Amino acid sequence: MEYLSNEAALTLLDDPDPHSYLAVMQIMLDRDDVDAFVAEHQDEDSPLLRKRIQQIHNIVRLRRMQKEFINNLENKTMNFWKALKCLSLIFDQRYSEAALEQKLKEFLESARMAHPSSDALANFMRKKNFIPPVYQHLFEIETFFLSEALISGSGQNMLLCALCKQICNASGWGGAIVLYSGKFMFQTPDGIVLVPDENWTVLKNRDAQRYHVCTDQELIHTYLAQIFAACVIDNQPYDLCVFARMMVSQCNAELSDMPFPLGTMKQLDRKFKS
Repeated sequence: MEYLSNEAALTLLDDPDPHSYLAVMQIMLDRDDVDAFVAEHQDEDSPLLRKRIQQIHNIVRLRRMQKEFINNLENKTMNFWKALKCLSLIFDQRYSEAALEQKLKEFLESARMAHPSSDALANFMRKKNFIPPVYQHLFEIETFFLSEALISGSGQNMLLCALCKQICNASGWGGAIVLYSGKFMFQTPDGIVLVPDENWTVLKNRDAQRYHVCTDQELIHTYLAQIFAACVIDNQPYDLCVFARMMVSQCNAELSDMPFPLGTMKQLDRKFKS
């Protein structure tokens, strides 16, 4: 398609007909100067035009974050905490990276322990009502991301354990996310293991043979799989496609290779051929 002038693009983006503005949005998304276009025209007088330009900006931002996430995952240059922040920004586009970082900075400053200990950490998590979602809300997609956890206190075990680790790091301490009997827990440097879904109590009578210190890659891959399952169970088709694309891109697969519902047609085709 020939080059589309900015004037023509603005006219068509302001058209309520979806055949017009969707086609132009696709053209603009493929342009190298899309950032300059958004910056120049994001304050246009027309409310509809401002909305379309903001949509273009959001799509560009989402694509870049997805690409950065995939590249870092392939190169093994991303830890679980960085992955959580990136996934949260991809899910909740109300937050800019700077806004999320500021919110996390304020939280960690308020959580810093003068005298780090497992008791002090457990007491803080209880005081702030950080708890995993109860069974009937276990797969609510919001509970997998930092924005929800910081607001309501509700978050998945792995996410809450990651917050614990950051609190300990900010306090000059440390710790690790561990897997024990199918549950993710947090181990403090003094060897104490805290259980998020048991009101941060200490795990007693621990069997060392069933205890595993998780690597960042293990945590990231597991978390992506859990988010995929949550999208299916919580009926979130848009998020399902977003996060599934991130999963398949690193293993040279297609969305149709994924389990239900993305791979339904291919699976049915194989069934009828067999």
